[in-house]
Amino acid sequence: KGTLKPSVISNSCLSIFSQVSYFEPRVEVERIEVNAKMDKQEFEITLGLRVPFLNNVRTLNVRGLLNSTGIQFYN
Repeated sequence: KGTLKPSVISNSCLSIFSQVSYFEPRVEVERIEVNAKMDKQEFEITLGLRVPFLNNVRTLNVRGLLNSTGIQFYN
């Protein structure tokens, strides 16, 4: 079993933040969590997003599981 250094997770969060901000500047990223599951070679990713142009007052939480076959979104 391998482990990831905190800097790798931090860089992953920064990369996700910069890509969301670049491709959809109207969305505000409130939270990013990346949980590495090294034994299964996958990452659980949670995004907390606000979408002001939809006049939402709550944070939209998007969760997904990223692995070698792609990403699966779930609640």
